[in-house]
Amino acid sequence: MHSATSWVPQFHDGPKAWANVFMADDRAVRMKRYRTGPDILLGEIMRFAVRRDAVSAAEVSDVYDVFLRGGMPVEVRREILLHARGFQDEANLPIEVYLPFIDKDPDFGVCAGAVIDWVSSAELTHGDPMSRIKEMIEMIVRHRAENVGAVFGGLLHLGDPRVCALLAPLRDRLTNFETNEAVRCFTGLVSAAAAEFHLDWLEGLNGDGQDRRFGIVASGLALLRRNMQWPVAMTGERPFPWKSVTPEEQRRMARHIPIGVYTERIAPRLRALERREPEPKVMPQVLEVWGVAPSEK
Repeated sequence: MHSATSWVPQFHDGPKAWANVFMADDRAVRMKRYRTGPDILLGEIMRFAVRRDAVSAAEVSDVYDVFLRGGMPVEVRREILLHARGFQDEANLPIEVYLPFIDKDPDFGVCAGAVIDWVSSAELTHGDPMSRIKEMIEMIVRHRAENVGAVFGGLLHLGDPRVCALLAPLRDRLTNFETNEAVRCFTGLVSAAAAEFHLDWLEGLNGDGQDRRFGIVASGLALLRRNMQWPVAMTGERPFPWKSVTPEEQRRMARHIPIGVYTERIAPRLRALERREPEPKVMPQVLEVWGVAPSEK
């Protein structure tokens, strides 16, 4: 696992030695055995994932709060999530390892990344492909996460039309701050479902100078295209969990098309939004990012 910080994780001593540290029954003993703050947080998260009881849940919540109040840098928390993901994927650690990040972390990147990991890795309930998505939606509805906008954004940027359909009734519940957090959770993959979710949202807003949300959502639509890492758009679906199908089946389900072809498909809607938007306009900049010529005057 690549380290992005100067932290040398304690688990490098070996899996058995590391397990002996975070699985010790006495909390005071564990705290003495941990070497650094990041080791404490990672260890207590792993302990919760293994034990999944009320005591370990309360302990990891307390520890997360302590390090947030103490100013643990977001770069370190991102690296802890990276290692937790590695343990979950390679060592088959229970997916509960992601819950503390979803529940407690205020950073949109950490929270949304953990949401995507959770719904992509968890086994389904009663065979329902949306079962784990619905668990995250319940967190949004009940405001059970520190960054509700990031939970919403993580689900939105999965780019699956079934997920977007479940999210649509909730978008007007978001505050402007939560909306801004949601649209920043782009993944580098342009999906038709996410792009058209933004378009639907914009078409339902006034778009005048008093409508700050219009500008926020428009910026999200621009971010989708500006941060594109592959010159394609996904027009299909994602498998849940992602390991339930082969890589070839994943590619077939995704139904990628060239980004230029997809841009031509949505260009009339982009121009229509640009035409009806009153001054001062933001849509001309969005059209420019997408490589769409403006409407003729």
